[in-house]
Amino acid sequence: MPPLLRRALMRLLEIIPVLWVVLTITFFLVRTVPGGPFDRERQLTPEAAAHNNEYYGLDQPLYVQYVKYLWNFAHGDLGPVYVHPDWTVNELLAQKAPISAELGLWATLVALVVGLGAGVLASARPRSKTDYGTMAAAMVAICLPSFVLGPILLLIFGLKLQWVNVMGWNTAGDRVLPSLVLGLYYAAYVARLTRGSMLEVRAQDFIRTARAKGNGPARVLLVHALRNALGPIVAYLAPTIAGLVTGSFVVESIFQIPGIGRMFVEAALSHEYPLLLSLTVLFTLVLLIFNWIGDVLIALLNPKAAID
Repeated sequence: MPPLLRRALMRLLEIIPVLWVVLTITFFLVRTVPGGPFDRERQLTPEAAAHNNEYYGLDQPLYVQYVKYLWNFAHGDLGPVYVHPDWTVNELLAQKAPISAELGLWATLVALVVGLGAGVLASARPRSKTDYGTMAAAMVAICLPSFVLGPILLLIFGLKLQWVNVMGWNTAGDRVLPSLVLGLYYAAYVARLTRGSMLEVRAQDFIRTARAKGNGPARVLLVHALRNALGPIVAYLAPTIAGLVTGSFVVESIFQIPGIGRMFVEAALSHEYPLLLSLTVLFTLVLLIFNWIGDVLIALLNPKAAID
């Protein structure tokens, strides 16, 4: 087996113990928070609350609950939803995870197209007005967090111009503003990383050799330089895409998008233990997978790079 493939498989197998550690720590950590899933139900009598705790096994010793949850989790049963007894965690995730994933994919497209384009454009003419203007715009995007940019765009395009809906996830237009708000922030970082990496690569000897062979400026820039400059960008994008795909708490709350980002906040506030655990493991799993993909891509782009 080739060394690269063997190391990639080993890194992939490491995901299992990492997920178990995250699940275990989260399980015991959330139980240390004062309160329970039925404490917010004021109409419940102490007897009714005790009955609910007994029904869901919350009155059992903590280690018994942990073993049962771990067994059910290993068999694909993520548990019930305490506030909505007619729903299970599996059903909620199946309904809301695709929404957050779609938002993340659109935001990733914005980050890649805008970020790579701006970075390559700035590096093509260093220390020019184009370079300074592009990097200044990137700095503004970095300094404008989503909870500031989102309401501004809603006010302009939703309330004043009425081009898009101010909330919801029903039409194609509903995807535009959330994707821009979520993607432009990361596009600014991609632009700055691309510019710096491109300038470093363009100063190397093989770029001068490519020019000496008669390659045009566009081919030298986009084929020879960009490919070798993608390493730091891929390393940054791997965890970034994981965060984008699994949802954004702030953006989903601003635009009232029914994704898993909002659901995570609601689960934490209502002490929905199975839902909170499942979402934490889901976020961790997606992050680990995208980190693994990023390592593999870096090794493929640069065969000399090894997966640690």
